[in-house]
Amino acid sequence: MNKRLTLNDKKMKKIMFLLACASVMAASAQVSVVKEAAKAIGGKVEAQQAALELLQPALTNAETANDANTWYTAGRLAFGIADLLQVQSAKDGAADVNLMGSSLFSGFEYMQKALPLDTIVEVDKKTGAPKLDKDGNAKVKTKFSKDILSQMAGHVTDAMKLGDAFLNLPDYAKAADAYEFYLNNINSPAARMFNVAVPADTVLGNIHFLVGYSTYFADGDKDYVRAFNSFNKALELGYTANQTADFRNASFVAHVQALLADDARKTEVIPFIDNAIAADPEVANFYDIKGQVLMGDGKLDEAKNLFKKSMSIDPAYGDSYLNYARALYEEADRFIADNQQMTDKQLAPTLIPLYEEAMPYLERAITLDKSENQVLVKQANSIKEDIDYKFELLGHKR
Repeated sequence: MNKRLTLNDKKMKKIMFLLACASVMAASAQVSVVKEAAKAIGGKVEAQQAALELLQPALTNAETANDANTWYTAGRLAFGIADLLQVQSAKDGAADVNLMGSSLFSGFEYMQKALPLDTIVEVDKKTGAPKLDKDGNAKVKTKFSKDILSQMAGHVTDAMKLGDAFLNLPDYAKAADAYEFYLNNINSPAARMFNVAVPADTVLGNIHFLVGYSTYFADGDKDYVRAFNSFNKALELGYTANQTADFRNASFVAHVQALLADDARKTEVIPFIDNAIAADPEVANFYDIKGQVLMGDGKLDEAKNLFKKSMSIDPAYGDSYLNYARALYEEADRFIADNQQMTDKQLAPTLIPLYEEAMPYLERAITLDKSENQVLVKQANSIKEDIDYKFELLGHKR
């Protein structure tokens, strides 16, 4: 016997039917939205902004989110907004740089999502099976891909201009991101396909410098490693202007200091320095800083060797002379602490040679200090005065 359909069953089927209809209507509505939004492409900034906002639900709708045209349309609108703002910025400098930046990066994001969706496998209408080429690979067809790649290639250099705009605000963090985006995309497949010109190494070096500079001065937590790596890359490419080496060394020291101040990260200090030395073994400062770290750990002999290495690389680097003398001075202090039962006469044969060796390095550090604040001079004179006092106690005349 067939089961009789109840009233509740009838209601349920009707509800399911209505829901299905609503779903179809919703999907159809989103398809219409995409078509409507596309009409604003090439219009004024406000019109394209409104169209892009209208388009947002279609980017998540099950029917339209997997359609390349949805993302392609969004990308064209975003790029269109960025283009108009860039023209305005070049004309009177009054453009909304933040909107220009968010639109440019959104344009790349939308286009990158559209690209894989635009690759469709061709299907035999009779069998439903994929069509194959002569090599047995599935045939594919595209509709928007060439223009997608062209659009992305055409906007790569805009990222560099955006970096300049953010730097002029100044918004250093966003400037660094924009410059780095340019560097990461100037050799992208799209850029190569459309022969986007790659600048000379020194120009690229300048842009790496700007990434480092902007990162170094950005507000908030400092990413000194990023700054250091950027300055390093600039130098590798032959860019030496704007005190790049000094900025590189300042970033290096700042990161070492940050690691030393964090007990949980102190073990990262020596590996970081060693990596820096491996990347550029002719930087006196790297060896000097490593020597200071080891001296702080009581490894005086290793530290002295590093200070001598630093001096051999740059005989005019005064810090290494001061630090070598400090290591000798601390070696003497350690001997005193370890032999408190000794008299001055007994201490003298060990201490006097250490102090005598330290003196010319202190004097050299003083002559090499050309800075306004005379830090090396002050520190060296302080140690010299104490050594002279020790000489008196030990009955030694220089």
